[in-house]
Amino acid sequence: MTGLSLEMAYDARPAAREKARRRPKECFNNFYFSLRWEDSILANVVKRIGSSRLMIGSDFPHPDMTSPNTVSMLQAREGLTKQDIDKLLGGTAAEFFGLNQYL
Repeated sequence: MTGLSLEMAYDARPAAREKARRRPKECFNNFYFSLRWEDSILANVVKRIGSSRLMIGSDFPHPDMTSPNTVSMLQAREGLTKQDIDKLLGGTAAEFFGLNQYL
């Protein structure tokens, strides 16, 4: 169910409003998501959710993964800004885990 579907269900169903303390879109900012750089939907997800809620998972050190090339391959992706890439490669994780002070 997408965020829009959740909002529509919230508006259409009184029982949902009775049990929920907040609208679905208000809760969405509490979620973080992990994607792989090669996910074809990455640029669209960044556009819809924002890079401040996304982290790239490389699955390192599995030998069948592209982990050694994750940074360069992500930088070559179209539709991502430098700020998006910086957040995806560690900025969001540093903020999430409270590590900004160590950067």
